[in-house]
Amino acid sequence: MGRSQVTVVNGVQSSCRSLECGVPQGSILGPLFFILYVYSLPGVLPSSNVFLYADDTTIAVSRNNIQDTVNCLNSELNCAHKWLQEHELSLNASKTRVMFFGTAARLPKHEDIHVSLGNTEIKVVNNYKYLSLTLDSRLSFRNHVEEIRRKSIPKINTLGRISRFVSKDTILYLYRSLVLSRIEYADIIYDGLQQGGSDCLQRLQNYGLRTILHCPPRTPTAELHRMANISVLSERQKEHVCIYVYKGIHELSMTSSNDMFVEIGVDRARSIHASNRRDLIVPHENLEICRRSVKYRGPLYFNELSTDVRDSVSVNIFKQNLRKKSWPCLEMCMPIAFYITVSSVLFDIYHIEMSIISSI
Repeated sequence: MGRSQVTVVNGVQSSCRSLECGVPQGSILGPLFFILYVYSLPGVLPSSNVFLYADDTTIAVSRNNIQDTVNCLNSELNCAHKWLQEHELSLNASKTRVMFFGTAARLPKHEDIHVSLGNTEIKVVNNYKYLSLTLDSRLSFRNHVEEIRRKSIPKINTLGRISRFVSKDTILYLYRSLVLSRIEYADIIYDGLQQGGSDCLQRLQNYGLRTILHCPPRTPTAELHRMANISVLSERQKEHVCIYVYKGIHELSMTSSNDMFVEIGVDRARSIHASNRRDLIVPHENLEICRRSVKYRGPLYFNELSTDVRDSVSVNIFKQNLRKKSWPCLEMCMPIAFYITVSSVLFDIYHIEMSIISSI
């Protein structure tokens, strides 16, 4: 590579050593080189789903029972360990975690689980923060909602203090950038939150708008959102889910959502009327946790849209038609950036009913 390095400890400099492998840090092309370097890792793990995001790697395994899941994961981790050694890469075992997803009745006890990578046993946890989204074993997202609330309230109070010295447009812009963006980050993942979590986030939004707009405590929620030109969170989440489905149908997404949403036209058992409307197949799910997923709710929301909205020729036109014709309350809202790509990566993990995730 034509690069070398030295180490300085207590003022003493080592001799110069040449670098024969690795990726130069601090360079513009460094991240791209690293992605290309580790791109072959999923190919050596055929029995699991592998998600690569920058230097974070997640291995997800799903089986019918706990022991089969553990055995499969240990086998995959052994393959990953060999691949790392062959490519002269090291793994930080102290940051590697194992986590189960499932119902309360099926979740195992930690002391019964032994997962190792090389000679190091990996710690089993009930909560894990992945790409700024706090996951829990039952996918309730309670810890994530509480973290949003904890970090947003100080910002709301600060905005309330400075709102008297700036214009309404400026304070609303700051609110969208500093608070609403955090609330809506990856919201297509937890769109199906249990009622308590959804109500908590909406109360946080109401508190924020009352604070920055200096409205009385009993101001109706609808009036608050009208004054701020912001719709309620449930409607904004539905919009984001529909955009995600639209991208999946038209193969504009970078993840497996391209194959996730299927039109009813291929199912002869459905009605001709539904086929003419080009409705999407809503999967049959028995578990409540699965009915809260994007895979289930996405087709439901999308099928509610009129044909002219669904047939929009581009994503931008689809967004415009979505706000004008489907949910008019969204038309006046300033669109904010939400992280659809990160949401897509996280969504793939959400649907694993009984899995172990190990972050490499």
